[in-house]
Amino acid sequence: MKNKRLRFTQHIPLLALCILALFLAISCSKSEDSNTGDKTPNGEHILKFKISGIEGDNSVAKSAIGMKGDVGRRHGIQADETLVSGTLGDALISLEQNIKAPISSSITPNNGDAQAKARGAKAASIPLEDQVKYRVILCDQNDNVLANVVGSTGTDPLIPVNLGWTYKWYAYSTNERESVPDFDADSKLISRAALSNKDLMVASGNISIQAGENFLNIVFKRKTARIQAVVNVRGMFATLSTDTKISIQNNTVPGTEVMTMGDYNPFSNSFSNIEPVNAVVTNAEMKVDNIVEGEAVKVASFYTLNTTAISPGNLTFNFTPLSILLDDGRTRTFSSSPGLSFTLPQGLTPSIGSSYIATLRLLESPIKVKGIMWARTNLIYNPLKLDKYRLKSNPDESNITTIDQDFWNWKSDVPRGEAGTTDGCALLYPEGTWKMPDLATWETLGQPDKKEEINGIFYGANYGAVWEKDAEYSRNEAYDDNRLYISYGGYRTAPGFFAPYVDQSPIGFLYGVVAGGQCHYWTATAVNETTSKAVVASFSRVLWGISWGGITYEDRVSDEGKNVRCIRAINNPNR
Repeated sequence: MKNKRLRFTQHIPLLALCILALFLAISCSKSEDSNTGDKTPNGEHILKFKISGIEGDNSVAKSAIGMKGDVGRRHGIQADETLVSGTLGDALISLEQNIKAPISSSITPNNGDAQAKARGAKAASIPLEDQVKYRVILCDQNDNVLANVVGSTGTDPLIPVNLGWTYKWYAYSTNERESVPDFDADSKLISRAALSNKDLMVASGNISIQAGENFLNIVFKRKTARIQAVVNVRGMFATLSTDTKISIQNNTVPGTEVMTMGDYNPFSNSFSNIEPVNAVVTNAEMKVDNIVEGEAVKVASFYTLNTTAISPGNLTFNFTPLSILLDDGRTRTFSSSPGLSFTLPQGLTPSIGSSYIATLRLLESPIKVKGIMWARTNLIYNPLKLDKYRLKSNPDESNITTIDQDFWNWKSDVPRGEAGTTDGCALLYPEGTWKMPDLATWETLGQPDKKEEINGIFYGANYGAVWEKDAEYSRNEAYDDNRLYISYGGYRTAPGFFAPYVDQSPIGFLYGVVAGGQCHYWTATAVNETTSKAVVASFSRVLWGISWGGITYEDRVSDEGKNVRCIRAINNPNR
């Protein structure tokens, strides 16, 4: 027994040595694990991506016509706008030119939480929309592709990497949610066709994988010059419809294309095979400018490599066609031939990475009669619309169903408002474009060139006075009538013992055997505090005894409700 105890005692040092060796081995293993950096569940090191946005513009330079500012939401005519007459209409046009930020930074590699907070992107950036697709290519130092990953903003990808390696990386996007083009494995090129009129944005750099978290905080740079057209049809009292298409051209040299594109090599950051492209932006490709104005204001974007200067009066926006949806549900189309076009009065020199924003506030086309630009339809009021003061979609008569839409107290802010307070025409969008005609302007018209009547077989009638347009004024086939048509709608009686009602509205029986009606329009001319000048005419028939009264100018109480026809305030000299 004594020998056994002796043998056990002799083995104690050896056992202690084994336990110590095992403890050191476990400690070393834990130490190695603590220095492996951030890992995925299967033990791989990862690289995290963050798309901060696109390098922004830090200043705005006034062009020859001025700054756009917030023109899409401004109501009145601005000093920076010029009235430009197109082939079939007018527009108020302004231009904003952006200058690239002088600080240049495409990437920021970050390692560790403290560094991630301290080392952000150095250039001001504009965030991209959510779910915009982009592609990240990870390479070794010889540009052998190790990873080719598609990500979406808001759900940025993770790429497995090796600790201690230094990678080259390349990232690009066309700023679209649907997809991002891939490069050809052999030529390393992204094709010109895939990039035609696309917002190509790129970034590149190197990153060394270290212990701790590895970040790529990417700020893209635009590789094209961007020219945008903000198309605003609020002044046409409509929204843009599906058939609308828009393109741009440089008239300096006939046939010169503003739009060019080439094959792009993301590894050398260079273009080749640059050629003109014919870019047309459809209504579906245009983006709504803001939710308040909705489909009435949309943005068409054009992206080009062409940096050739465009001289003043030579950059043209062509609508082929312009199609708009009217309040009454009909579509009005300004046809593809000859089409509706507007030319900027100023020039610009596109620069890669810069943006140029032309705002086109399109206006309802007038009809020119005896030198005066008249609205084709009557002023109405719709409190449910963003622009409550509107021009009616068609020149038809007013009646009892539109008593609080068509019949205005004299110069009132709403149809039954206080008389003598507001020129409703001046409040049409854009404010200051239109105004009420005074008595002298109405008298310039004289008597109508023609009088028209439409009678129902059993019941119903529509009467109107017609003036032909001036001979040199072009026809506009997009509109219902190329004449000045003044409808007979009657008038709303003044408040009294009985509630106001519509009197002398057109009536007709048995195809006009018995018929009658009157037209009543306000002028902008007051007689005294309670009376103003009105334009009045009448029509009557009993058993084919026709009586068409001439246009007269009467003194009427200002709180009667009458129709209002506007004239242009901005291109009617001396009116």
